[in-house]
Amino acid sequence: MIGLYLLDIYVEQLMLNKDVYIDTNGAKLVVKVAFINFPPTEVNERERSLKNETIYVYGFRCGQAIHFSMPTEELVNKMKKALLKIGIFKVNDTYPICHIFTHLSGCACDMAKVPIKDPTPYVFRGPFELLDPGNNFAGQLDVDITVRNLGRALVTPYVLAPKCFVFKNEPDGPEFRCQSSRMGGGTDGGPSSPSVENTVREDLLDKGPAGNMMADVAAISPAAPRLALGSPPPKLPRPPLVDPTLVKKKPKKGKKKKKK
Repeated sequence: MIGLYLLDIYVEQLMLNKDVYIDTNGAKLVVKVAFINFPPTEVNERERSLKNETIYVYGFRCGQAIHFSMPTEELVNKMKKALLKIGIFKVNDTYPICHIFTHLSGCACDMAKVPIKDPTPYVFRGPFELLDPGNNFAGQLDVDITVRNLGRALVTPYVLAPKCFVFKNEPDGPEFRCQSSRMGGGTDGGPSSPSVENTVREDLLDKGPAGNMMADVAAISPAAPRLALGSPPPKLPRPPLVDPTLVKKKPKKGKKKKKK
């Protein structure tokens, strides 16, 4: 049986020791996470600080979500056999400065059942100890990997409002308001903000536990660019309606009779 799933990979924080930091030459870093056979999730650093003279801290606080469908048994088998591969790279480099390869562990019982009421998500959480190319301790990475069983379909009611929309996934659940953010800063119809990176404003970031909104936004996210235009929605021009009974049929061309 084929199920619908949501993979959420959230990167919180990276800590590197001084020797590994020196090897980076201060370059901007990116975390790459390869889960079973999906393309690697790439998350760029957003800030950095010095914890003490030997520990360098990189803040990420972001991630990626992947909607996918797969036969239930195939997913569970891949999660049992495939290695979780995590690498820390300098931006535009292909060789990691440190890494960790590990097998997934924990209970994925509800991943193999479709349909199921209130399935328990599978969660594999760090921190993970990283190794440099010489297999020496390099630092720690906080990553949360969550797989949710969405059943066969995910329904999200929404309401359009001026330049935004409001949606919820459960009748008694929380409502979320969404509007588009311009590349230059700020949201459409709102004040601009000078500190915008990756088109994400700091004041719009969720401050709660990692991944706590992801199940709610799963269904709506592909349609968000259109829905965020708000009410009334833009309408494409339509060709004028034509009464099919008034359309004149072209006469069939008959064969000319040959003269005797």
